Amino acid sequence: MNKDFIDYSVLTTKYHNDEINVKQVEDVYREKVDPEIESIPKVWLATIKEFLLEDEKLFWEKEVSETVYNKLCELFNIAYDNDSFFKRLYGSLEHFFIALSGYNDIVNTLNLFKEYNVPTELELRMHYLPAYNSILEGCITNLFKFLRDNIDLADPKNLLDQTKLDGLVNIMRTRGLDILINDIDIDIRNAINHGGIYAHDEKAVTFFYNKRQEGTLSKELATYDLKRKITRLIDCASSIFVGILRFFIEKDVTFNLLKNYTTQEGIMVYQSLVRLELSTFHKKCLFLTNEFNVNDQNQVTVSFHTDELSVEDKLTFSIFTFLKLLHYFPNAQRFFLRFSSERTLPSFVSAAVSDIEDFINGKISTLEELATLIIRKESPLLWEPSTEEIDINESKTAYYNNIKKNDYEIVNIRDISTEDLKRFRVDLFIGDVARKNHVKKVVRDAINEIRVLKNYPNLRYKVKHGEISADAIYINVFKHKAREGRKEKHLISNNINFIAAVQYNKISKNKLAYETERNGVWKDFIFRQEGNIEYGWNPNF
Repeated sequence: MNKDFIDYSVLTTKYHNDEINVKQVEDVYREKVDPEIESIPKVWLATIKEFLLEDEKLFWEKEVSETVYNKLCELFNIAYDNDSFFKRLYGSLEHFFIALSGYNDIVNTLNLFKEYNVPTELELRMHYLPAYNSILEGCITNLFKFLRDNIDLADPKNLLDQTKLDGLVNIMRTRGLDILINDIDIDIRNAINHGGIYAHDEKAVTFFYNKRQEGTLSKELATYDLKRKITRLIDCASSIFVGILRFFIEKDVTFNLLKNYTTQEGIMVYQSLVRLELSTFHKKCLFLTNEFNVNDQNQVTVSFHTDELSVEDKLTFSIFTFLKLLHYFPNAQRFFLRFSSERTLPSFVSAAVSDIEDFINGKISTLEELATLIIRKESPLLWEPSTEEIDINESKTAYYNNIKKNDYEIVNIRDISTEDLKRFRVDLFIGDVARKNHVKKVVRDAINEIRVLKNYPNLRYKVKHGEISADAIYINVFKHKAREGRKEKHLISNNINFIAAVQYNKISKNKLAYETERNGVWKDFIFRQEGNIEYGWNPNF
């Protein structure tokens, strides 16, 4: 019997400790938050670590976090009994997890913008305005709903009907939480939501909003002040999260405690808690679903974003995760794990629950036997991380501008290089032309423009890159521009906007056969080879 091993896999913080010593995280927590705690429940370890150590998340304010923590302690102390309190708390966690998801999205977006040099004149509409409403609507509104639900348990009034931001702000103002609303401007929120924005330039913006009897009013903000409002709102949200997490940690709110209050309506909360249980400091469970697959089997699908793991490490971590999932989803029939990371191609591995149960019951003796069985039966797709020494930032920001000439335009330039071949795929628009010779001349000119383009290394696999001449170029030739997905962009003969599918190959052996297309939707195309260029003409051109 390997029953003890599943208990170990569920309780262990081995992977946490392999990444960052748990004791060190707890020591930082004692220093910054609460010196009295003995330990942090595993379910909250990865989340609280982010607010202690990660950029953008660590600038929370102690006064705000303590206000939230003290309010939750007050509500806990006056609750009729612990059972009624935790039942309400469990229901309110839906808003907590929605807020946390929205918060992570906006922080990730902020970090992404730091990696790119966005022109100042675009920052306002691309960055600041969406960020303001994202943190306010997606995160803080749901944090206020979490607090509202718990305050309602001890309040003489029915607060649950207050669902809009202005009503939630009023609850915070009148229940001792006014410190949370200092940087909330509902007028700006309304102006952004209803398109009442006039940007003077990159330095200032005017917000227009309606005040019923007062009519349309306005207020002007410097872009710098708007940016400060956004950072203060993010720090306010961080502070609220830390206050809530401190309460969870002090009251030892564990997964085992909360699972007792699971309902079918609250399955999203249960799945979110499991995601936290599965996560470690460097292996974050992003998504988890429990649905029937195409074979009508009850399947749990889990997606992780991880540090760079070897194939062996991914397989070992997967087996530990399968054992955990059986604990959390004992009625499942299959488990499916996906892995993503910055320098590794997407990987996946699956397992039949019956095989996991055979290991637990001793029919499969060792983890090595279980791993061998999974590889043989399930054919996992697991990739090694790329170890090529490259400029990471250059690879992340690689972009090809459209090439516009008097009589043609090259757009959608995509690098599709392999380890041995430098290749590009593009769309070429040449206007209302009638002669093939004219098309051929433009194609040759376009090839000369494209083949000298510098391409860049790929983060996840080796490609031939640099300023060397391209080995192959694939060109879809059209008359006029059209949206992707529209008929005018279809590579079919009855599309009068489509002229030809062209491929250039420096060496003829690299030519793509296009067998499926030639025997299918391209069967009526007229193919002609002229030197190192092949034209697949639309017969209706």
